[in-house]
This record gives sequence, structure tokens and C-alpha cells, in this order.
Amino acid sequence: MKVNKVVKTVLYCCACAAAIAAGALGGTYYYSASHKAEIMDFTNKNITIAKDWAKKNRVSEQMAYIYVFDEDKDSDIILKQSKKEGEFLGSDEILTLNVSKGANPDKEFVMDDFSGKSEKEIKAWFTKNKFSNVTYEYRYTDDDQYTEGMFLSIKPEGTKKAKRSDHIEIILATKKSEDITIPDLTLYSLENTEAWASENRLSLNTVWTEDDAAYGTILSSDPAAGTTLHTGDVINITVSSGPAIEDTNEDMGAVATASTPESHSTTSTPASSTPTPAPSTPTPAPSTPTPVPSPPTPTPATLTPAPAPVTSEPVPDTPTPEPEPQPSTEPEPEPEPVQGCPASIITSIFTNATANDVIAYYGTQGCSWTVVEYNDSTTNPNNYMGVAGYTKTSANTATLTMFVRWQ
Repeated sequence: MKVNKVVKTVLYCCACAAAIAAGALGGTYYYSASHKAEIMDFTNKNITIAKDWAKKNRVSEQMAYIYVFDEDKDSDIILKQSKKEGEFLGSDEILTLNVSKGANPDKEFVMDDFSGKSEKEIKAWFTKNKFSNVTYEYRYTDDDQYTEGMFLSIKPEGTKKAKRSDHIEIILATKKSEDITIPDLTLYSLENTEAWASENRLSLNTVWTEDDAAYGTILSSDPAAGTTLHTGDVINITVSSGPAIEDTNEDMGAVATASTPESHSTTSTPASSTPTPAPSTPTPAPSTPTPVPSPPTPTPATLTPAPAPVTSEPVPDTPTPEPEPQPSTEPEPEPEPVQGCPASIITSIFTNATANDVIAYYGTQGCSWTVVEYNDSTTNPNNYMGVAGYTKTSANTATLTMFVRWQ
């Protein structure tokens, strides 16, 4: 009789444990099935905005990204979305975003006739057609038929057609003949370094590589700082193309690439922008570190109750069961915001933005911001508006450098 009572008690406890587990799972399912995220307008925004939204709303695995070439939009700009702003994304639905891969690097062009054209005209043609691998060499000449910066020749010789990604070398005339000492180019922005090299008639060979530093950060130069060069000499600089991106379900969602009949995926060297005359020493611009990944979304733990031990001790004939817990309908709490200054900022999403826009985006909780502005023709020769650099000076202090239009 005692054995039968023990067995009944064990079976009863197991039944209670199963009911508790079912209640917990039911509560989790109820939240998952009822949760809907309100969709925002992602068009013309950087893809990082969509990824941050997906993480915050815990729908990263419901995102699909289709990458396509686009002649007008820069890389990583969202072109269109499958659901409209204000609609809700249910737990069993997918939000598809079309994302620009930039201009097709394999598109072919008939080369212009550069004979008699100036450096400014030639660079404008390559920039307009989004060529990505053009270098300029300056060669001294005392021939009076050539003016400063006039076209001399092109390599490969006799080039009539070229793809955007093909390496093209343009040789330009220079009347200058002088010695130039290289400064520490790792302290300066790529834009100002290009302008400085052009002004001093030095050829700049840019090698891009993946690195934890932000896109466009100069990592090294060869020859090194302090070396004396002569007009027409070549400086090799290594520049960060940003960190390698791992395509994971949590961070990226489903990723697809849409190809055009003439295209395939290519990594190429970004084109140099048309320089604005600059002082012989480039203007400092603090390098911008890489974007900080958002904190991972916590996954609720599933509690599995341990089976009740079999005991030989006497037990009551009619044990009183504990009341069964009811499934919770309350949503899980959002992750606590990270306090302190961000390790880095995403500069690409703040074109034409002010310092207040940047600070409002990242917040002031636990972070004291110092703002430095480049707002004259010497420090901001291209009259650009946006982020020039960012430095986290301590856990709770940061310096934000901004380009501000001066006219």
C-alpha cells in the first residue's frame, strides 16, 4: 500500500511539472505569435538603420536583403521595401529590402579624347562616369605647348574602351620641380591627402584593404613620413575599406544578390574625388573608427523542471498541489541601453548633418561630447557638411569633429 502511494505521488509531481513547463512555453508562444513591429520608411537610408531597427524589434531573422547595382545611389543605400511605412510586420512575415551595390563596376565606356584637356576636365569625366581605379602621374616638361596639369598620355596606351573597374593611368604635365617632405599622412583624411598630393604634383597610389579602422582611414604610407620626394614621385598609401562583414542570420537576415546580364560581384578601388587646391600640408582630420555592433538580443531561457526524486519516506495520502502559473502576456523587457560614449560612430549616415544630429542619435547618457568644427576654406576646402572624425577619449568623454559649410 505504501509503495502505491509513493508511485501515485511521483506521477502527480511529474504531471505538475509538465503543466508548469507547458504554461511557460505557452506564454512564450503567446508573445511570439502576438508580437508585431511597426515598419518605418527605410528608402534612401543606409542599411545600418534597417539592421538597428530589426535588432531593436527582434525581427532580424525576418529580414531579407536583395543587393542590386544602381547608377544613382551609393552602396548600402536602401532603394525600396516590400511593406509600407506604418504597416506591421507579423511574426510569420518577411520584410524584403532592395539595397544598392553602387554603380556596376563592369559597365564599359568609350574613352573621351583627353588631348589638350586640363587635369580638372579629365578628373571630372572619370568622376561623372564613376570610374574606380584611376591614378594620376605628374611628369615634368619644359615644352611650352603644355600648360600645368595638361594631358600628356594614357596607360594602357591606345585605350579606346574601358570598364569602370579597369586600372587607368593618366600622365599629366607639370612645370614644377621642387623637393617635398612627406608629413605623417595617417593623421589626415584621405580627401585632404589627395588634394595635398595633387597640389604638390605627387602621384598617389592607393591600396585598399579590410581593417577595423573606419572606411577611408589612412593606415600607412610608403615612403614613410619625413622622406623627401621630388615633383612627380609616387607615394603609396594603404587605406582601410572597413572591417569585413560576416553575413549571419542574426545580423543580416537573408541576403541575395541580383545580377544584371553584364555584371558580377567585384571589389574595386574607389575613385579619387576631384581635388580642390589645398595648402602644401594637408589639414588634420581625426580618423573615424568603425561602427559599433548593436548588443545581441537576449533569448529567453526555457526552464525545464527537474523530476521529483523518489523517496522512501512517508508522504501524505492527499498532497496539496501548488496553483498552476498563468501564462504571462507581458512583452519581454527591452535590453538596457549601453551607457557611456560609443566606441565609434557610423559616419556614412550623417551626410549634410550637424553635430546636434549626431549627438541626438547616439545620446548623452553617460557621455560628454566635445565638438570641433572645420568651417573655413583652409580646413574644409571642399565646403563639405558632415562628420570629419570621431575620437573616444575615455569611457565617458568623446570628441566629435564636423565639417561645416563656410559659404
